[in-house]
Amino acid sequence: MSAPESQAVLAILSEDDCLHHRGPLAHPGRLQLTQTTITFSPSRTLDRLAGAENVTLNVDDITELSAGGINNNLDLYVNETVHRFSGRGALRVHTRLLALLAEQEGDSSAPVQFESGERVLLQGQAEYFVNELMAVRGELTFTDRRLRFQPGIGIGQMIWNAAQFDVSLEDIQNWSLQGIRRRLHLSVTDDVVILGGGLTPQLFNELETLIGTTEEVRTSDEVVLATWPVQLRRGPIAHPGELRFTPTHIHFVPTGVLDAMVGLKDFNFAIQDITRVSIRGWPERKLVIRVGHEVHNFRLSDINERFDGLRQLIRDRHYQIAARSSSSTTPPYQDTLDAWASTIDYQFGDQVVLGTFAMDARSDQEARFGWLLLLRTRILFLPVGGPATQESYYVAPLEDLCRLDGGPRSRRDQILMSTEHGTVRFLVSDREGVVEDFWSQCRSPTRILSWETLGPRSLSRIMGSCRFVRIMTHGDTVVDMAPGMSTEHDSGVAIVLPGPPGSSVNLDTWVTIEIGQSEGIYQLDSKIVRSIVTPLEGVIPNPENTHLLIAKFPSEIRVYNQRESYRVATELDLRAQRLAQTADGGSWMGTGAQFPCSLVDLSIGGCAIDTNQELSEGDRVSVVLPLLDQWVELRATCVRCAMTGSEELVSRYGLEFRELSMAQEDILHKSVMALQREALADPEGEESEDEDTAQQ
Repeated sequence: MSAPESQAVLAILSEDDCLHHRGPLAHPGRLQLTQTTITFSPSRTLDRLAGAENVTLNVDDITELSAGGINNNLDLYVNETVHRFSGRGALRVHTRLLALLAEQEGDSSAPVQFESGERVLLQGQAEYFVNELMAVRGELTFTDRRLRFQPGIGIGQMIWNAAQFDVSLEDIQNWSLQGIRRRLHLSVTDDVVILGGGLTPQLFNELETLIGTTEEVRTSDEVVLATWPVQLRRGPIAHPGELRFTPTHIHFVPTGVLDAMVGLKDFNFAIQDITRVSIRGWPERKLVIRVGHEVHNFRLSDINERFDGLRQLIRDRHYQIAARSSSSTTPPYQDTLDAWASTIDYQFGDQVVLGTFAMDARSDQEARFGWLLLLRTRILFLPVGGPATQESYYVAPLEDLCRLDGGPRSRRDQILMSTEHGTVRFLVSDREGVVEDFWSQCRSPTRILSWETLGPRSLSRIMGSCRFVRIMTHGDTVVDMAPGMSTEHDSGVAIVLPGPPGSSVNLDTWVTIEIGQSEGIYQLDSKIVRSIVTPLEGVIPNPENTHLLIAKFPSEIRVYNQRESYRVATELDLRAQRLAQTADGGSWMGTGAQFPCSLVDLSIGGCAIDTNQELSEGDRVSVVLPLLDQWVELRATCVRCAMTGSEELVSRYGLEFRELSMAQEDILHKSVMALQREALADPEGEESEDEDTAQQ
């Protein structure tokens, strides 16, 4: 093989971050697709020490694939083995993989999204400005040959149906980052395309590297986005100068001759270190920027418009930092949490369920920046820089929180809530879906039980067989097994897992363990202290190739009761698939072809389907339901069977949802409530009822 051909084969067609599921375990890493292989590489050293290895699959060996669901799963079938990856990154690699498979199979009927050998260089969420004021949010794909934008699902797609483009790089004549909002202006033939969002600096860098014509390649960090004429106010003295903005820093340069003579020097500060921005004073209004313990006051024109732009610049900068963060075992909020630990009475081991960078939007003229942390019993907002900034932190117990909707056109990056102290609004700068993740986990337990006071009956609900076991750390699910098994050990609570000792979760890791039963979820926080071979007797009938993962006894158990709701009638045609347990003993995967069915009714506890596919009690199936504005995969167990009475051989099966995650339960609860409201407000139903009454 010649050198150019070898390089073409080894070229990375697409890559992104995702999770790889190894039985009930999941590890973060990087998924890469080439012309011949798809490879997953674990990104954490501790996962490699625990047995996580590189996984390489030949593209030619893939016999079947499926993608979707609330967890964004990508299942690749190679012979009789199923390899599961999850996350939005996995779905983005899946898009390029579909085009590659269609190319290799010579399928001319499939839409051509990528040419042969085309490499995806950048992909993610962006904004496309249809005019100077309106922008549509969607998916941006930048390759070595084209730039494509596809609007997302929602009201923006319905209003601006034509808000999409697919242009060749040869047609892009010029590009520039403009304004403090870092909008990327592209001159394309006879048109100008304007893009916004956190990806624009990266896209600028990629354009400079790929098709730039100058000898010196510029980077976005060197681009001066805007220059504001200002006056630096220090007491009663005003110093004229300029504020110069780059994507990473703000630089003040004095322009007065006398200021230079008296020794006033220029200075700069990193955007990510800004704690608060506000507009203060009357009648002379000033822009106040707090960086740590330093406070800078500036007087300038058009202060309101420029203030909004500055807030967005700070948020975009933190979005970039979140997008580029490494898969380190240390969470990005740890430095801020350590700085506040003594002030907020935080104890090491207190479980942080979710952490995201956020802007505390106090008013139109004031905003603070810091980390919004969801703990088991409260939420915290911790300003960056710690107590030295003289900022105050915010805390509220979960039982006092009430989610506010904000209306159908509310921002998707907004967390809006009310407490006994008033309304609080946070705008997050993080990955997609973090708002729904926040609310799905933001639940106050029904009961909190002290471990020392648990009696035999309560312990029997925690120890023994259960519907599922989940183990989470730093917000990531690292074990998800259904059904599950737990037992009591001298050292603590033991979970039975497949594989040898040391192959699941590392010692000294703080985790959250969820044990699912029919009446609800039992949840505990603890630290992994041992990993041993499962004893031959007294735990499970066949303990070979399993181990006990032992967490020390917790101080308390939180109980989340299963939510109840009405059962609503539906008429939906769906497709379902049988599930079978893989050889590793912990993971259930789809087997065989999907079969058609009709959804008859739906509740949080389960659903009923009509189908001519034969099922038996105890069979497990996967159904994909349209819930709210997304497709959600739910796994269920068949518990009942009855003939429908129709001429065709159609049976009605009752399915029970036994292993819903909190996120799945949350979206299912909202969907059932929405369907119930629609049924109660159905005008056709009211008219038919009135007609029946009149006839009587």
